[in-house]
Amino acid sequence: MQALQQHQITLAEYFSMGELHNKTELINGVIYDMVPPGPNHSFIVREISKLLVLSLKNEIISQEQLIQLFPDNAPQPDISILKPSNTGYKTAHPQ
Repeated sequence: MQALQQHQITLAEYFSMGELHNKTELINGVIYDMVPPGPNHSFIVREISKLLVLSLKNEIISQEQLIQLFPDNAPQPDISILKPSNTGYKTAHPQ
């Protein structure tokens, strides 16, 4: 059995791949396939998000959206608590 090869890439190269990053995460320069969430997982994420929205009035609660962690990480956490942004993160991913 042949070993899988890993190819280190940069964050810029990852973003240039278009829609690929909707089903993958970039962790330490390596692309990983994401496992689709099951119904129970999705339910828990929604419930936690509702509680956070009610509790944290000034922050942005983001669900399963890409965040940009330099130099070579672009995970899609289940829930992120983001600082408010003047642009609403319309022009760049949260960092």
